[in-house]
Amino acid sequence: IPPVAVVHELYSMSWTTDILALTTALGSAKLLHKGGARMEPKYYEDLPVGATFTGGSRTITNDDLATFLSLSGTKNPKFRDRKTAEGTEFGKIICPGVMTITLTMGLTDNVFGNEWQSVALLGFERVSFLKPVTPGDTICVELEVAAKRETKRPDRGHVLFKSFTRNQHGEVVLEMVR
Repeated sequence: IPPVAVVHELYSMSWTTDILALTTALGSAKLLHKGGARMEPKYYEDLPVGATFTGGSRTITNDDLATFLSLSGTKNPKFRDRKTAEGTEFGKIICPGVMTITLTMGLTDNVFGNEWQSVALLGFERVSFLKPVTPGDTICVELEVAAKRETKRPDRGHVLFKSFTRNQHGEVVLEMVR
């Protein structure tokens, strides 16, 4: 089956939880362990529930925020104007939550590298914004294999990940189940 057909098929299924579908026999999914060293190729069968993996980190700049606001068309002054932001409960400019999600997804790619054989991200079960993220913050991501289930197709399996995005103080700023 060509990859486009697989993605279409997976997206057309209705699941109540989000799940990353990993190939098993059709390719490698090399993972990184803490410290960034490559592990041996991993497949669905090799991802035990409870396993954790860490990604890289990224310091968010004012230019990152400006670029995201421009691309997304976000006009809310609390993300752009220092004076307006000072009058909010946060007292300073913050990043939109969807920007934190986007950066988290990018850092997730660092966990699995270029060999990641995910077929599709099918959705999110839960997204919780726990603390604001501001320009100057450095975020990093930790993934936990929360659950797995086999599918009718023998070359596929669904993996449910719980991700924790932390700031430079180790505080969880975003938690997602996907």
